[in-house]
Amino acid sequence: MPSNRSSSKLKHVLCLAQTTICLSLAMHLYGQQPFECNGTIYRVLEQQGGTTLQELVLTDNESSIEREDLFFFKARRFNAIGFRRIDGRVYGLQLGENYTLISFDASYRVEELDVISALPSNLLFVAADITPDDRYLVVFGYS
Repeated sequence: MPSNRSSSKLKHVLCLAQTTICLSLAMHLYGQQPFECNGTIYRVLEQQGGTTLQELVLTDNESSIEREDLFFFKARRFNAIGFRRIDGRVYGLQLGENYTLISFDASYRVEELDVISALPSNLLFVAADITPDDRYLVVFGYS
């Protein structure tokens, strides 16, 4: 017959195992949602009060481009975005007193990754892309 001490330890281990399973399941269910980016063109458009993420779509006869607003990031100024295949996230710059490297997933949850102090403050950004090896965000701008 097991002692009360052994039984108590077993209960703690089982409780810890159940907690770990629940947390793992919750992280899986509420984790990052990758973008589906099979030739899709996204852009960010800074507007009063924030930034709109848009999808650009060529019409069937390819004579024009239609814009679909996907999400409005209130009180955020994003620019120069690129899609990273390896994790299905969009990366870009948040403009402000300091530039901040950001990323977001298909549920539009923004993660601020790092402040970038090496960029000149007078640059205007026009485009960005992720390098083919998925290691760098290349930003195009001018002053």
